[in-house]
Amino acid sequence: MRLWLDRLSTRATGRSRGTGHEKRRRHDPVANVYEPHWIAGALLGSAVAVWIVGNIAASPSAFTFLFFVGITNGAIYALIALGFTLSYNSIGLINLPHGYVFVTGAVLSGHLLGSAGLDESSSFVRNLPAILLVLLVVMSLCGLLSAVIELVAYRPLSNAPRLSRLVTSIGVLFILNNIIIVWTGSTPVALPDLLPKGDVFSVLGVGYTWDKLIVLLSMALVLASLYVALQRTRFGRSMRAAIQDSVGAQLVGVNVARTVTLAFFVAGALAGAGGQLYALYFTNVSWDQALRLTLIAFTAVVLGGIESLVGAVIGAMIIGITESFVNGFEWYSPGSDWTESVVLSVLIILLALRPQGLLGEEPRVG
Repeated sequence: MRLWLDRLSTRATGRSRGTGHEKRRRHDPVANVYEPHWIAGALLGSAVAVWIVGNIAASPSAFTFLFFVGITNGAIYALIALGFTLSYNSIGLINLPHGYVFVTGAVLSGHLLGSAGLDESSSFVRNLPAILLVLLVVMSLCGLLSAVIELVAYRPLSNAPRLSRLVTSIGVLFILNNIIIVWTGSTPVALPDLLPKGDVFSVLGVGYTWDKLIVLLSMALVLASLYVALQRTRFGRSMRAAIQDSVGAQLVGVNVARTVTLAFFVAGALAGAGGQLYALYFTNVSWDQALRLTLIAFTAVVLGGIESLVGAVIGAMIIGITESFVNGFEWYSPGSDWTESVVLSVLIILLALRPQGLLGEEPRVG
């Protein structure tokens, strides 16, 4: 009788009762190691490790310098990627114009800092009040710009298919691109070298300078502030509730529309702060950098896990270090002409091994 009931249950559900061994085997991480794509990934990872070790042996000081440059560039990419993650957690869609808001902040900072009459002859401490004042202005304007994008482009399509919102996002991207072109023309915006350049410490004779440390600490401060805001504040709880169940959140008193707009304002303000830091570090901003920075930050978000703040930072660091190594290594290095191809290849390979990204969660089935 029991055997007959088991057969009847199997026919009704379309699933075999089984013994559980197949399920355990399917989810066994040890068994997954022997799958072909994991073997290929291990071989490729070993080849990359040999390449890095070979370049370390060829010139340890060059490796140290390139590593310092890579983590600094990665910190700048992370400032853009964090805004992407915040906007995605708000509306479930990557806000592509965010990279252009970042460059708008950089261009605006260049104009305002130049108009303030700051120069390299004055000390950083003496220039700091003017820098902070410009920072507040740029963060406010970029935050407003990002909030207006949400109000005008995304809110009317809140119940529309995701493809419609994606097309709108691309349209806004090109509108901002044309505005920046008309605003700046083909002439890059230059500003004086205002960040301190002295060595903080040195490794193998290569100094780590104050300007690099300021960029790195700024990124860490932004990451920590966002994490605390999302986990410990009413705004963070409201946003997480709106993501999980917008209808239920409204029933318990959460103003979902206002929460999303506020999230976009915060993301835009962070883009403005990152843009000013980018302008101060590189001292030269051009409109044609916007698309490249947008694609790099988007790649970092996907690489690290699209909903994870820490994952976005890790993905940005991987890209920054990869770029630096490919551009600067001399022992069997493809060279700067292949940088974008190598970065995108890293993304494809890692997603083939872990589709949800490094720190992303696996989609729930059933």
